[in-house]
Amino acid sequence: GNATADLRRDALFAAAEFAFRKADYKQAELHLKSYAAAAGAGDPRADDVARKLARCRYEAGDAAGAAEILDEALKRHGKTPYRVPYCGSARSKLIACCH
Repeated sequence: GNATADLRRDALFAAAEFAFRKADYKQAELHLKSYAAAAGAGDPRADDVARKLARCRYEAGDAAGAAEILDEALKRHGKTPYRVPYCGSARSKLIACCH
């Protein structure tokens, strides 16, 4: 039921967060994508997920893919608790706090 779906989403997010913090960006990306698919539209973590997915893409050598994810996130999430004051572009602001 609903409780099982919630538990699955939370587990996927926790697994993604764990891999991300270990700098295992390939594994983190897999978990983040699974989480995003399970969470669907309107997910309150969507901005955080996008920011981390962008970092995963960047670490995989796909700067263009990272920029695309960030551009979309900036459009969808104009105000976000994850932005920090930072010299540089709006993209840099999101990447800067991906730790």
